[in-house]
Amino acid sequence: MSWTAYHGGQPSDDLIGQFPASAVSGLEAERSFRFLEIYLEQQLVGGRVQVKVGQLLADRDFFVSEYSGVFRNANLGSFSVGRASPFAPFYPVAAPGAVVSARFGEKWRARFGFYTADPGLDESDNIGFDWGFDNGAFMLGEITTERRPFGLPSSYSVGAVFATSKDLLWESGRLVDENHGFYGMVDQALVLDAQDSTLLGAFARVIYVPRQDRSVQHWYVDLGLTWFGPLPGRDRDAVALAVVHTTFSRDYLDATAREGLDLTDQQTTLELTYRARITDWLRLQPSLQLFFDPHRSRSNAVALGLQAVIDL
Repeated sequence: MSWTAYHGGQPSDDLIGQFPASAVSGLEAERSFRFLEIYLEQQLVGGRVQVKVGQLLADRDFFVSEYSGVFRNANLGSFSVGRASPFAPFYPVAAPGAVVSARFGEKWRARFGFYTADPGLDESDNIGFDWGFDNGAFMLGEITTERRPFGLPSSYSVGAVFATSKDLLWESGRLVDENHGFYGMVDQALVLDAQDSTLLGAFARVIYVPRQDRSVQHWYVDLGLTWFGPLPGRDRDAVALAVVHTTFSRDYLDATAREGLDLTDQQTTLELTYRARITDWLRLQPSLQLFFDPHRSRSNAVALGLQAVIDL
C-alpha cells in the first residue's frame, strides 16, 4: 500500500503556465492526504508470470525507462499523456485495475493493463477513493525485447493505449466512445564499468495520438542521457540531461482559439539535474529546468529546484 500527503503550492500553474503534464515536479498535486496503490500481487509459472489486482497507478508499470526516472519534471518521470487525461489512473489518482506481466524466453516480456476509465479527479477532498465504473475502460499493452548491440545492454519497447471512455469532439462538441494512441521507447547503455553495470545510459521515447479531433496532445518526444558515478568517489550519484517536446492537436488549438485563448501549438522543456547521495539515508537533488513556449503563458521560464529524499 502507498499513500501521499501533498501540502505545497503548484508553481507550474501559478508561475510558469506550461501544459499540466510537464509540471516542474512529478509530485505536484492538489493539497491532500491521499491513498494511492493498494493491491495484491501473485507470481505464477515459476515467477515468469506476475499478476497485480487492486487500486493501481498505470504509470508505475507502463512507459517506464530505466534511465529517465532520475529527472524531476513530470513528463520524464511518468506517462505524460496519461497525467493530462481524466480517464486514466495516473499519479496523483489511482483506480481499480489489473496488470498481467509475462516473460517469454530470455529476451522478451509483455505486459497488459486493464483499468476503470473513471479514476476520479485530482481534488483536495478526494482521498483516493472517488473512482467509479461509469465511464468505460482504459487499457494498455506493451511488448519489450532486451538486446546487446555491440555488447551493450539495451531494451526496445512498443505499446498501445485504448480507452472506451466518453471523449468530446472539439469541432462539434459531440461525445464519442473511443480514443487510442501508440508509443515506443529505447533504453541503451553507452558505457559500462568493469562489473558490466551502466555508467552512461541514453533513452528516447515517443507517443503518437492520431485522433486530433478529440485529443489534446498529438506528438510527444523525449531524449536524455544519465551518467552514473560522474565524479571520483561518488559512485552512487547521477547527473542527467534531457529534452522534452510536445505538439498539440490541431482541432484542440482551433477550439481553444474560438474561445479566445492564445495557446502555443508546441512546447519544449530542458532539464539538467544532479542526484547526490549524501549519507545512507539522505539524497539531495538540485535541478535546472528551462521552459520554451509554455503552452498557456507563452513566456519562456527558468525553474530552479532542490529535492531532499530521506530513506527510513
